[in-house]
Amino acid sequence: MSYVIFVDVLFALLFLTFVAFGIKRGFLSCFFHSAGLLLSAISAFAFGDMVSNALERAFFSRWAYEGVYGTVERIMTENGGASDADVFLSHFPDFLIAESLKDRVAELFSAQTGERLTRMLAELLSKPVSAILSHLFGYGVVFLASFFILRLFAFGGTALAEKIAPFRILNRFLGGVWGAIEGAICLLGIAF
Repeated sequence: MSYVIFVDVLFALLFLTFVAFGIKRGFLSCFFHSAGLLLSAISAFAFGDMVSNALERAFFSRWAYEGVYGTVERIMTENGGASDADVFLSHFPDFLIAESLKDRVAELFSAQTGERLTRMLAELLSKPVSAILSHLFGYGVVFLASFFILRLFAFGGTALAEKIAPFRILNRFLGGVWGAIEGAICLLGIAF
C-alpha cells in the first residue's frame, strides 16, 4: 500500500513541477518552444535537401574528395599497396561501401593502375562521404535556424506580455495550463 502512495505522491510532484514551470515561463514561451520543435522538424524536411545540395556543391564535394584522396593514396602506397579490391576496401567502414560500389572498385582495380587508379577511387569513394556530411549539416542548419527564429518570437512575445499587467496574468495562467497538459502527457507516457 505504501508503494502506491509513494508513486502517487511522486506523480503529483512531477505534475506540479510541470505546472510551476509553465507558470514561470508563460504560455508564449512554452507554446513557441513546443511548436518550434515541431515546425523546425517540418522545415528541416521541407528545405533540408535544398540546403544540403547547395552545401555539397559549394563545399563538401571538394573537401570530401581531398580527404578521401589522401586516405586512398596512403592505402595504395603503404606496405606495398593494396593488391586487390577486397584488401583495399577492408580499410573503409562497411556503411560507406555498398555492393554496387564494391563491384565498381573491383572493375577499377582490374582496368587501372597507379595515379589514375588513385584519382578514380578517390572520386568514387568521396561521393557517399560528401552526401552524408552535406545531409547532416543541411538538415541541421535548417532545423537550428528555424528553431532559433521561433525562440526569438517567443522571447519577444513573452517580454511584451510581461510589460502589460492583464496580459502578464493571462500569459502566466495559460502557461500553467500548458504545463499541466505537458505534465499529463508526460505522466501518461511514464504510466503506460
